[in-house]
Amino acid sequence: MSLDTLPKNLPIHPKAARYLHDVTLNDYSKYLKQCQTELNSTLNQIIDTTLFLDDDLPSALLQSLEDANNNLQDQYCQWKISQNTLQEAKNQYRNDSDKYERITELADWQNYVNPKNTLKGPKSLLDYYKETLDKNQSSTTLSTTKLDEKDKTATLLKILPQVWKDPTAVIRDDKSTNEEEDDIKIEGGSIELICPITCKPFEIPMISKKCGHTFDKQGIITYLGGPHSRASKDCPQTGCSKSVSISDFEIDEVMKLRCQIAMSLKRKQKTNSDSNSIDII
Repeated sequence: MSLDTLPKNLPIHPKAARYLHDVTLNDYSKYLKQCQTELNSTLNQIIDTTLFLDDDLPSALLQSLEDANNNLQDQYCQWKISQNTLQEAKNQYRNDSDKYERITELADWQNYVNPKNTLKGPKSLLDYYKETLDKNQSSTTLSTTKLDEKDKTATLLKILPQVWKDPTAVIRDDKSTNEEEDDIKIEGGSIELICPITCKPFEIPMISKKCGHTFDKQGIITYLGGPHSRASKDCPQTGCSKSVSISDFEIDEVMKLRCQIAMSLKRKQKTNSDSNSIDII
């Protein structure tokens, strides 16, 4: 049988359908996550060095970080779209194959080869993928898919100009609008950088996903009975009625940023003070 007589497309045999699981795309999400880690590390280095040298945050530097983060999020979104598209294409290919005559012997094969026969097989898996990809690319279904679901880096970059000079500045989410991304605004007052349990500056701030109150990691672990405790207790924040456990807490990236900037400002003030003392002498 020559290649000219081979059918262009054929329905997949039920016994061969399991091999569709082996058709996958390269998983480069891990590389994107590594890039995200490096971006966050760069942000930390900028805070420790630039703040020490300059009073104002360079706008060009901030913009370049925001652009890099947005690009990472877009790349991750495209990867998720591709992953979902491939799965949809495989399902469509499998379902459409069930509608066609199964090939069990040579005579069935000839039905798909004979040019006088109008019987045609389903489209190829690649064709299904391309069609589904075009549809998904124009859809907004996955437009909010993020490398980091909360996109914490974007949040930190957004509040960075406000807390650059005053790490205790109060920042609130304005949820009064229907926009996809809530505005972050400055209000009066100040944020304490002291853990209410240990009464010491935060070292590893942990925030409750239930009530949003922040405590130092060691303090909240001790309060809840140890790192392996599954016990739930009332939130130690005065006036909070929520019951919390260790699993309810995660790193408070915003408080961590505040404390990092506060430490850098403190070192800067000490250096300036020492320099002034030397000038006087």
